[in-house]
Amino acid sequence: MRGIAIVVLSAALPACSFNGQSKVAGDAAAGSAIDAAGSGTIDMGATIDTPPAVARPLFVAADTTLYKIDLAMQTATSIGKVSQSSVPIAALDGLAFDGTNLVGLDGNGTNLLSIDPATANILGSRSLQVVGLSGLTIIPPNEIGNTSPIVLAASGTALYSIAPATGNVVKVGDLEATWKFHTDLAWVHGHGLYITLEQDPSHIDLFQIDPATAATIADLHSGYDNVNGLSGYHDQLWGVSTGGFVYQCDLTTGVLSAKVTGGPQYTEAAQ
Repeated sequence: MRGIAIVVLSAALPACSFNGQSKVAGDAAAGSAIDAAGSGTIDMGATIDTPPAVARPLFVAADTTLYKIDLAMQTATSIGKVSQSSVPIAALDGLAFDGTNLVGLDGNGTNLLSIDPATANILGSRSLQVVGLSGLTIIPPNEIGNTSPIVLAASGTALYSIAPATGNVVKVGDLEATWKFHTDLAWVHGHGLYITLEQDPSHIDLFQIDPATAATIADLHSGYDNVNGLSGYHDQLWGVSTGGFVYQCDLTTGVLSAKVTGGPQYTEAAQ
């Protein structure tokens, strides 16, 4: 695990769009850490909403190269390197999908990025008031009583929410004692929040945790040492690995089933 510098700014701020256009947020869970940092919009002026009911691929990344995976056809197609003004970024430490665009964390979690899923071009960015966060997932509105989307990431020992409009970061809660964050987390509609935690590099488990407190709900299964990215794609839990595998993760037992093989070294996945 790399070193981190966490500076938490906990004041609640009014929600607004990623490009500075004002937007009033609802008051569900007013005053909570999640609401203080998590409300707002992600992409350039469009609010996060339930993804449209059309076929779309599973978006993943191998280092900084973005791919789209067709699970039915078991194919992976390169979209391109995640780039700012045609210059590829140095690293990608988190990836999520807001229903319109991809959202990412650049190297060491310095900036939150809005990424065009068709081209891998960065549409905009917001510097964070914390560095060292990684992994990324978005809980859409109306999932847990929230009227605004909730953007979550993690440090070594805690869960945090991010306000994309301001870069404000608030600690949600500490992760399971004696465990550390491994690589990723994912929200699965109808099921909850899942995260990979490690006691050491050879003992990595899949946990279900409470998105409001980070408290453990269940320790599901070990054997996640080769899973780097998690995704809640189509209301199921998926994992990707540097071995080029795409796994479906059983939501009750955590057992992995390989669905796509022979891909590149996947490092991130978006829901």
